[in-house]
Amino acid sequence: MTNNIFTKSDSFKSEYCCSIIRVGEVKPIDGKDKIGYTLVNGETIVVRKDQVKEGDVLLYASNETQLDKDFLGANNLFESSSYQLNSNANEVEPYILKNKELKAEAENLEKVIKKLFICSKFLIGYDSAVIAAGDNEEEKSELETRLNNSRKTISKYIGGSFNEDSTLIDYVTTAQKYCAEKKTQLDIIKKEIDETTDYIRGHVGFFNKTGRVRSIRLGGIQSMGYLFTLDELAKYNPNVNNISLNQYVGEDFDTIEDKLFIKAYVPFVPERRQVSKVEKRNKKIEQFDRMVKGEFSFHYDTQMFARCINLFKPTDKVVISNKLHGTSFICGKLHVKTPIKLPFHKWVWNKFVGLTGLFKAHRITDYVVEYGNVTSSRTTIKNQYINKNVTGGYYGADIWSEYGDLIYPFLDEGMTVYGEICGYITNSQKMIQKGYDYGCDEGENFLMVYRITTTNEDGSKKEWNVQDVYNWTKKLITEHIELEKRIQPITIFYHGTLQDLYPDLSLMEHWHENVLEAMRNDKEHFGMEKKEPLCRNSVWREGIVIRKDDDDLDEAFKLKCMHFLKAEAVLMDDIANGKEEVSEEMAEVYG
Repeated sequence: MTNNIFTKSDSFKSEYCCSIIRVGEVKPIDGKDKIGYTLVNGETIVVRKDQVKEGDVLLYASNETQLDKDFLGANNLFESSSYQLNSNANEVEPYILKNKELKAEAENLEKVIKKLFICSKFLIGYDSAVIAAGDNEEEKSELETRLNNSRKTISKYIGGSFNEDSTLIDYVTTAQKYCAEKKTQLDIIKKEIDETTDYIRGHVGFFNKTGRVRSIRLGGIQSMGYLFTLDELAKYNPNVNNISLNQYVGEDFDTIEDKLFIKAYVPFVPERRQVSKVEKRNKKIEQFDRMVKGEFSFHYDTQMFARCINLFKPTDKVVISNKLHGTSFICGKLHVKTPIKLPFHKWVWNKFVGLTGLFKAHRITDYVVEYGNVTSSRTTIKNQYINKNVTGGYYGADIWSEYGDLIYPFLDEGMTVYGEICGYITNSQKMIQKGYDYGCDEGENFLMVYRITTTNEDGSKKEWNVQDVYNWTKKLITEHIELEKRIQPITIFYHGTLQDLYPDLSLMEHWHENVLEAMRNDKEHFGMEKKEPLCRNSVWREGIVIRKDDDDLDEAFKLKCMHFLKAEAVLMDDIANGKEEVSEEMAEVYG
């Protein structure tokens, strides 16, 4: 990005940012005249046909992000419960208060009418009820008590209309007349409520006080993210008026003039640092003095396939595999520094160098480099001989080292295996991810290997293709039957070109949008938007992973099921409300 207004912060993540986009095809929604839907960065967005047209250049905020409150307030986008945060708060407040008063008045009238109706209905049938009771004095006494209570209730609300000579019919007819009058009054109040409600709806938005962008269902379509105009952004920062959005179509940003505008929505800890990129995560490795620089790498951030669909051509050969919902695992047979004991005088010399900072070039090497087991979760080295402060964390158990010890003997020198541990915590009733048992019994789990790299002697890395990863895993469990329940190969759903996967799609216009939509709804090949068949519990499948075949780049793209994303959003709400805990994986993802 060449302007100095829209920029990227050090904590920028493409999954949680704003994009400058050009609207593609606006498709119709059955039975809806005023709204349609389009795809933005691969996500469905419901739009008003009279406001958004193909070719328009707009700004897009990703789903599950958090927008700057000053922007939302300047555009009156907070909902009625947080109207005080909007710029028009003084204008809207009288209507909010009036609406609240009217609703309270209507609620009270409805209660009175209901009570009088019940009392009148009893009095109408009182005589026949007494006759039916016959000579049973106990029943007559009970009916008499109800009679008196009904009279008192009617008198309470109508007052002064009755005397000792008033008959039951007098009570009934008076109550019915009163109810009719109050119903007329209630209708008037309800009309006022509708009028004030319509006004409020037209002058507030739909964001809660957190500023969270979340999916909503409109016209039977799940709308993901938020679209807005440059004019709206100008109310927040007038300097953007000097920008022509057309020249920046396709650019992403999270910062506007050095002020963070958008970030990942994180509900569970108010003061939590943002997720760093892989480059930052890898810097953590350097703090462990037994690590050899360049040997070990954390797993890269898997990009959203929907955002990157334009990187794919119809003729590109791809491998599409399953995505499981567990916790990340890494184990490598890599070079590490093994300490050696120095003679006392050499130890003293190194101590002197360390304390004074002098003669660093002459420090005596006190280690040898040899192959060792390096095991980690998504962001944390788990070997205690490297990272002495590591604990079992959220799970209370070190399932990563458990699998590190299990798989390390089968690794060649320089190999690093990446996988997902799924099921239950070992010897526990607690699941790694709530509901996602993947067919495991309590206390059992397995490792699915989805990626392998080889680090050569010169430090260069070779990325294995997915088929080779599958073959290595399959061979391992075939030759070592004891590993059959502990290790599983990746499931490859499809291997071929996207053009051959969906041959009926036109290659001429909107192919990228249409192929993405086809994949999102593909129950036949990938089981999208279906319950996870590997789980005994009723949970939604997480999604799929797409890689270009024989691509030397270390990149993969994820496409999550819409039902899974909705379930994740609910989980975020439950965490925010204290109903659910933060899993180890989520804690590492969000920092």
